[in-house]
Order: sequence, then C-alpha cells, then structure tokens
Amino acid sequence: MRATDDGATWVRKRAFQPGACQYSALLAIGRDEYALLYEGPDEAITFACLDLDWILSR
Repeated sequence: MRATDDGATWVRKRAFQPGACQYSALLAIGRDEYALLYEGPDEAITFACLDLDWILSR
C-alpha cells in the first residue's frame, strides 16, 4: 500500500486510535504482522500488534 501522489492522499486509511499520537514506529515482525510503537495523547508509550488483514480492511 502506498501513496501515488507523494503522500498527499492514500488509497486506504485506518485509524488504530482516535485522537493525536506521535513518534510512531512501524516494524514488520512476522508474516503479515506489524508492531506499532507510538506515544498517545496521555504521553504514554504504547505497543500495538496489527495484522495485514486489519490494515487493508476498510
């Protein structure tokens, strides 16, 4: 999945948590599995595990 206009728009959009978050890092951790590390609105560092099916769903 990638933008075709230098990141201005995306074919699919997913929000794993509503609201602001920052300093995110996304890492492939297995076949169709990704680890997401981010700072949420309460400034806590949070780890989430996402699978490709969820990422690509609408």
